[in-house]
Amino acid sequence: PLYAQADKILDLYGAALAIWAGRLWSEKIAVRTLTVLFAVRAVGVGLFLFFNARIFLLFFPNLFEFFFLFYAYMMHYRPEFKIGTWPRLAAILFLLAIPKLGQELFLHYWHAEPLIRLKQYWHLPLGT
Repeated sequence: PLYAQADKILDLYGAALAIWAGRLWSEKIAVRTLTVLFAVRAVGVGLFLFFNARIFLLFFPNLFEFFFLFYAYMMHYRPEFKIGTWPRLAAILFLLAIPKLGQELFLHYWHAEPLIRLKQYWHLPLGT
């Protein structure tokens, strides 16, 4: 669908702007992680666009956005925070991946529209 393709391209544009901002982070492990996560998502979006198969969005999740928001939050509200080590980074990414993979499953594998599913399964009055 054209909407999904345009949405993913605009997501990458927004992520590129976030990389531009993130390049100024003082902790190199965070900058490298941001770059790798962007590349992973870009590959997934490219495969999605080429094959028109949403499953690629599940295998290449947008963990980039969650990591960017997490690290930006920590830098703003907890400036003493440092990732520091690869094991700590792995733990952070694991914890961020749990809700993100659930979201990716829900949207791209089950092709679920969240409000429609809430209305169907819990009989909520969420519009027409």
